[in-house]
Amino acid sequence: MKKFACCIFLFIVAITFVFASGGGDKGQKSITMWMQNYGDDLPRQQRMMSDLAAKFEKESGIKVNIEISAFSEAARKWLLVATGGDHPDVGDMFQAWSHVQIGKGKAGPLPLDQYKAQLHQERFIPSTLVDVTFDGKVYGIPWRSDVRPMWYRADLFAQAGLPGPPDTWDDLVNYGKKLTVKAADGRIEISGVGFTWGVKNNAQDFMHWIWQGGGEVMTRDGKTALINSKEVIDAMQFVRDLVHKHEVVTKEVLDPTYDGHNMFISGKVAIRPMATSTISDFSPEMLAKVKPAIPTKGVTRTAYSGSGYMGALYGTKAIEESVKWLEFLTRDENQLALAQMSLQYSPSKGASADAYFSNDEWKSTVIKCLEFSHPTQHANGAWVQISAYNPGSPIYDFWADTLLNREPIPGLAAKYHAVTQDMMDKANANN
Repeated sequence: MKKFACCIFLFIVAITFVFASGGGDKGQKSITMWMQNYGDDLPRQQRMMSDLAAKFEKESGIKVNIEISAFSEAARKWLLVATGGDHPDVGDMFQAWSHVQIGKGKAGPLPLDQYKAQLHQERFIPSTLVDVTFDGKVYGIPWRSDVRPMWYRADLFAQAGLPGPPDTWDDLVNYGKKLTVKAADGRIEISGVGFTWGVKNNAQDFMHWIWQGGGEVMTRDGKTALINSKEVIDAMQFVRDLVHKHEVVTKEVLDPTYDGHNMFISGKVAIRPMATSTISDFSPEMLAKVKPAIPTKGVTRTAYSGSGYMGALYGTKAIEESVKWLEFLTRDENQLALAQMSLQYSPSKGASADAYFSNDEWKSTVIKCLEFSHPTQHANGAWVQISAYNPGSPIYDFWADTLLNREPIPGLAAKYHAVTQDMMDKANANN
């Protein structure tokens, strides 16, 4: 019932915001933009985006009608757009690579190469431009980054006599052993290392570890699965060993109800190798106990990075106006406003250097993680199914079987490689 009420409220917000942003007088230049809600303060987001739209209209004479919808509906909404459904002129989107493949040059993200100079790529941290570029074409501007730092409990580190965070996978094992506390019966009371969700809801955990191990799910062109590579096999063996060999991760991760965040907050986990970039739910007391750090290095040092970009859509009849709006949003001050609105991190060089980020230990550390960011995009139309958070997804099943210690990792890799390749081949056959 609460979820239904929330959706109704967001729908009302969307309708209200369209009219509040200026509604489109006859003969007046206007564009429509769709975006998701960020955080719990929708009126604040509405107000801040309305202020940006008003500033842009004053400069350009172009109205921007902004519709906000629930983030929980975003994946389905943008998939429908990519398959030819209703669309705005400009969208706050993600997963450009797979949506481009699905759209087949007829729907979804619109390449903007001829407007590249107006998108001012020089204003952005280079690693973040990967998310707006596919097959040599540019699809918009990055605007938010949800890069994942490591978290560690400074209070537990002090008790163990450890001066700072681990730097490598070897450190992670050694620190984990020093931080792990066991009861007399051998049961782990405090885990030196923790995962995010255990056997469920695990695509992010899976990708974090295989990327640090030097592996990938598939080739950049989205045609060949790489699940059976030595790098992926070694990374998943390392994950299994953290639980069953080194015993620095509690076997509670085998329980579907395991919640790594709450375990960490309650002091039952000392290190979260991949956490979140936001700490809005931390009390001042908790902030004194928790520290952020750049990610550890396995074969490589990488940080899982979910991100969003703004771009134009096939079917827009206002491409020039849409690009002007995007160009306006590339300015440092507007990128900073977007970051403050969404409570996320900015890919803009200028915004990231602002005191809002640089004078805060937590924010400045997360910004450093952008240097190691790895995009979550994959250029295959089946990616949503491959990475789904439920049984039947090869990533979900591979991760769960790894933790449950069911059979040797090479056998699991071969099995789920075949499933992944089959899903990819079927998706490519439809393109």
